[in-house]
Amino acid sequence: MKRLFIVDTENTNNYSFISEYKLIENDSVVLFISNRMKGIKDDGCLELFNTKAKIVIEKAEVGEKNSLDFQIIVYVSERTFRGGYDNIYIVSNDCGYKQAINYLNSKFNKSINIINYNKVSENIEVVSEIAVSQINENIERVIKKSIPEIQKGNITKIINVKNKSLTLSAFHNLMRKTFGDELGKEMYSKLKSNIKDLF
Repeated sequence: MKRLFIVDTENTNNYSFISEYKLIENDSVVLFISNRMKGIKDDGCLELFNTKAKIVIEKAEVGEKNSLDFQIIVYVSERTFRGGYDNIYIVSNDCGYKQAINYLNSKFNKSINIINYNKVSENIEVVSEIAVSQINENIERVIKKSIPEIQKGNITKIINVKNKSLTLSAFHNLMRKTFGDELGKEMYSKLKSNIKDLF
């Protein structure tokens, strides 16, 4: 498995994802840097120096507001289009990436995610895999309630479709794209009334 981690250094100086996600030689970390980047804390330096992952520096052009964000999205789009990575992560506290990521996930059927660190009472709260797991369990319950005869492999596919869909309409379209027009429409009809509350 090859993973790509792209760090928005203007928005975070937390590098604990390196140990949390157990980065190895196959993984790459791209640091998008500019003269507005946050300083790297001492523990962040240790994480960066000790990882076996490949570290790449991308110098960002600084100009208009959010210019680094746009450059990161272009970079992610290019890497998504080229392929070669099983998972792509943007490491940032910025919430503005969500819609662009949802769009790319729906168009390319990829796994692009945000690792978001938020300061709460001077502690770093991680949007963790545990939270994602709980969300997925809720979706799975809704699927089993709506379609009791569903096969296990299809549950996973529907969970992925839900996680890539920002709206109920997008969910409908991606269900048809994933399962084919007829089956996707039928499954959506059964799911609609129960799953709409999860959007």
